[in-house]
Amino acid sequence: MMESETTRDARGRKRLIPEPFEPPFPIPSLKGLLARGGKAPSILDHGNAIEVTAGRYAIGLALRLLGVGPGDEVLAPAYHCTVMIDPIVAAGATPVFYKIGRDLNVDLDDTATKITPGTKALLASHLFGFPQNGPALRTFADQHGLALIEDCAHAFFGDGMGSYGDFVIGSSRKFFPIAEGGCLISKRPELHDIKLESQGLKDNISEVVMLVDRSLRYGRLSLLDLPLRALEALRGSGKASPDPEEGNTEPARPEEGSADYDPVAEDIAISGISRLLRRMTSTGHAARKRRENYEMLLDLVGDVPGVRAFFPQIAPGVVPFMAPFWVDRLEELFPLMEDAALPMQRYGQFLWQGVDENVCPVSIEMSRRMVQFSCHQDLTPAEIRRIAGAFREIALREN
Repeated sequence: MMESETTRDARGRKRLIPEPFEPPFPIPSLKGLLARGGKAPSILDHGNAIEVTAGRYAIGLALRLLGVGPGDEVLAPAYHCTVMIDPIVAAGATPVFYKIGRDLNVDLDDTATKITPGTKALLASHLFGFPQNGPALRTFADQHGLALIEDCAHAFFGDGMGSYGDFVIGSSRKFFPIAEGGCLISKRPELHDIKLESQGLKDNISEVVMLVDRSLRYGRLSLLDLPLRALEALRGSGKASPDPEEGNTEPARPEEGSADYDPVAEDIAISGISRLLRRMTSTGHAARKRRENYEMLLDLVGDVPGVRAFFPQIAPGVVPFMAPFWVDRLEELFPLMEDAALPMQRYGQFLWQGVDENVCPVSIEMSRRMVQFSCHQDLTPAEIRRIAGAFREIALREN
């Protein structure tokens, strides 16, 4: 039986849900680590990189290097995960939310109306791994004298991803079998001024224990059960809390930022074991399997009434983070999906305070109707069928 965690209902009340029955993000397995498939285009191709513990801290570092602080404004999408807004608030700046279109692209006409003398940067996201119009964003930022922060938290792989921003942020833990990891990429010389604090042996041992334990819970790396117990004895108390990004849902709606964000963590480097596992992973294999799993999910649930794939076709060169679906009755079905332990996220379920229909009606609609299922490279065809089957059963039984 998997461990449980808490989420919140529509009224913000806590409720207990089981851990997903398949791994929602990549986890270590011998098959996965031994897979070979060449090298996929990635955000690392477009500048120098420093690796931090999470994508949110890469955003914080980018803002620091841009000199963003109190009195400044940062343009951000009205459809968002709250953790991407936390570093803006932590810097003392004000997030200003722009509209998105039904294709999830930045509404540049609306964005232009939000620019003031205090606007310093535009934060734009390639949601779910599907590209924004990068050249248009670059031109817009240059015309208005703004720094462009290209948010590739959902788009580590893919043609052209990470090639437009002054700073590019990634969330490697979403694409590699690691427990933590984000990166900041830029060709700008300021990046060389950042010196990160390395994690010690105890933290690295804790990371190994966490990863192996997770793999064992999902039926991988069973030969490492006894070595895990030995590592636990060496670890002692271990390092603090698990990654707050872990799980099915985003944090509850914040009042004035999230207590999860710690600016001190902006200066802590990714663990050595996470860096090693990232380098051992075949990016070509990961990209190919994600596309295959995405297409398989679409085939298996495409005929469910009231459900449609948000991107029914995946263009060459696109590598998805998750498979987003529009579900007409999502608010009714979502608690049942949580109780069924589906490996999923509901991106934008909780939006920043003040974001409503007047700010962006499309974002509110997406928040209420969009859900994303896992399709990462460590899911087997049988596991993809199980995910699709569990969702079909809920949607059809209650229809």
